[in-house]
Amino acid sequence: MVENDANATVWAETRFGAAHGDGYVILITVGTGIGCGIVVDGELYRGRWGIGGEAGHYRVVPDGRLCGCGNRGCWEQYASGNALVAEARDFARRSPAAAVYRMLAEITRAQRGEDAGLVGAADLARR
Repeated sequence: MVENDANATVWAETRFGAAHGDGYVILITVGTGIGCGIVVDGELYRGRWGIGGEAGHYRVVPDGRLCGCGNRGCWEQYASGNALVAEARDFARRSPAAAVYRMLAEITRAQRGEDAGLVGAADLARR
C-alpha cells in the first residue's frame, strides 16, 4: 500500500503517537502544498474517490487564484509553502526596498526569539 504523507502521518499518530487510541483524528500538513489525513471510527478515511483529505483543494476564496487542479480559490494557493514563496517574490518585485526592510525585520524578530516564520505569514495574510 502506498499512501501520501498526510495519510501516513495521521495513521502513524493514531496507532503509535500523540493520537494513540483516538478513533477520530484530523491532521493537516503544510509544506509545498496542504494535505490532510482523516481517521474516522479508527479507520483511515479516503473518501469516495480516494481524495477525502485533500484540504489544500478546499475552496476558501470564491473566484480566487487558479490552482493546478483546475479550480479557483483553493486553500493551497494562499497558505502553502509554495504560495508564501510566490507571495514574497511578488512583493520583492513590486517593492524591493520594502522587501529588504521586511527581511531585516524578520531576522531581528528571530534573533529576539520570536517565530519569524509565523510573524511573516501573519503579516502576509493581513494584506
